[in-house]
Amino acid sequence: MAGLEVSPSEYPDLESKAASIYVRPHELQLERTKNGGTSLEAKVVHVNPTGPRTKIELRTLVSDQLINAELTAERFAELALKSGDTVHVSPRRVRVFSPEYSI
Repeated sequence: MAGLEVSPSEYPDLESKAASIYVRPHELQLERTKNGGTSLEAKVVHVNPTGPRTKIELRTLVSDQLINAELTAERFAELALKSGDTVHVSPRRVRVFSPEYSI
């Protein structure tokens, strides 16, 4: 998620430098308005409401990056999202990988 900043206090082992982060699609929070925390503004590109989870494809406005999110059917109904809508995306849980990380 290019452009997202993570608080260093949450990751004391990492120095203050660029790192890669990973957020699972179901661990993203979508809001219609900015919630005061760290978020990225994105446009809804595609909605797939099949099954117990609705898959949402988003494109960030700042970096033009594609993001895949998943919402419960209840949350999707609350937001009533459709293609072209603007949302604010923020992670509930982040995994951070330093540039030196390798498997």
